[in-house]
Amino acid sequence: PDKELIVVETYTGQHSSFFSKKAAEDDRLVYISYRVSKDNDWSIGLKRNMCTHLATGTFIANFDDDDLYAPRYLNTMIDSLVRQNVEGIKLATWYTFDGDCGRFGRTDARKHGDHALFGYGFSFVFERRANLWIPYENINMGEDYNFFKKLRSTARSSRKVGLYEDSYGICVHTLHKNSTS
Repeated sequence: PDKELIVVETYTGQHSSFFSKKAAEDDRLVYISYRVSKDNDWSIGLKRNMCTHLATGTFIANFDDDDLYAPRYLNTMIDSLVRQNVEGIKLATWYTFDGDCGRFGRTDARKHGDHALFGYGFSFVFERRANLWIPYENINMGEDYNFFKKLRSTARSSRKVGLYEDSYGICVHTLHKNSTS
């Protein structure tokens, strides 16, 4: 009851009848859709910022539509954020499913450099006020990394970004032909 889902959809043909129906049934779902021309879609950064402005809660979690999240994902990440006394928390490790070969694996982003460790918006949870203070850039790729990079370097006082090691499987990131990761 204390969660809400904000969906900002852009479409060229038909808006999502699924989300329209669900939003009418559940007031915790805020769904807005906008028709755009094929060559003039809005950036992911702009959509993320819109979601933040529409949200009413203290914490924001980014979700990707092709990833799987355990029921305890939000509680685990928010508890870790509060315990570490930081403005944002990021998965340092997660599980990956490769749809092309049908295999599961574990990713340790700490072994793959700064972009892997602090990119990948599917694994971010942060205080809403941090995103109001530092908006995402109006771009489609790298908006997630740039946001956390700025948050890490300009966070108020010493409250920056913490890391969480997923040893349980609270998030499974999916790789597939259309995946950008």
